[in-house]
Amino acid sequence: MNAELLKQLTPEQLLVTTAAAQNRLHKVPQHLLTEENLTKPIMNNETCLHFAAQSRQLKCIPPGILCAKNLNLHGEHGFTVLHHAATDGCLNQVPRAELNTFNLTRRDDINGTPLHRRVSTPSRTAT
Repeated sequence: MNAELLKQLTPEQLLVTTAAAQNRLHKVPQHLLTEENLTKPIMNNETCLHFAAQSRQLKCIPPGILCAKNLNLHGEHGFTVLHHAATDGCLNQVPRAELNTFNLTRRDDINGTPLHRRVSTPSRTAT
């Protein structure tokens, strides 16, 4: 992670970011899992939500934060949180109401959608 960006984080954001990057969000106190802490761009415009999707930890995120606005945040290469969830096999951790045509057909910088990424990625056991 970029050291300059890390210096801009509050102690709470740093704790959440470190936990997300190390697959330990389940150990973070719930009161720290806020929209502000989870959606701050950290590296290449990616957020803790992107990290959580990549490591299949979306189940640790309060459901109210897993809304279209946050699930469609663009990170590196235009990948959204949903792109990562689809690639890494954790779409089942996304609220069902958010698995709609609008969200699942958003295009990244290489013209792929979360649906494309899910279909083109080898199957992983869902958790």
